[in-house]
Amino acid sequence: MKPNPIIERLADLRRFLVRQIDGSPETRSLDQSVTAHISAVDAASTFIELDDLSKTIWFDAAVQLPDDETTVLISLDDGEVWTGYVDGDQWLYVSGDPMAAKVTHWQHLPCPPLKVAA
Repeated sequence: MKPNPIIERLADLRRFLVRQIDGSPETRSLDQSVTAHISAVDAASTFIELDDLSKTIWFDAAVQLPDDETTVLISLDDGEVWTGYVDGDQWLYVSGDPMAAKVTHWQHLPCPPLKVAA
């Protein structure tokens, strides 16, 4: 899964804002304004991350299927979890081999780690 470009842009903005704070008494009110903007950027990033968490929900394969040829995590009726995809009505392992076990649930692959500025 590709990194979220909005999160990357927010991280860039946060790094820029952090560089604007110099801590001198003459710029204290500006620093407080910049700090408020940093808090807003952090809140936006958290909101987007929480939205990405919705991709960790297990879907019942009898009710909803992923888009064709989209690699997902699959849970089989024997309790094992694998990566695979659906092609039409056929579930396949990522190797392209058909699955003998029944797919009961699936979920999107997790998002990659975020690159957050210090």
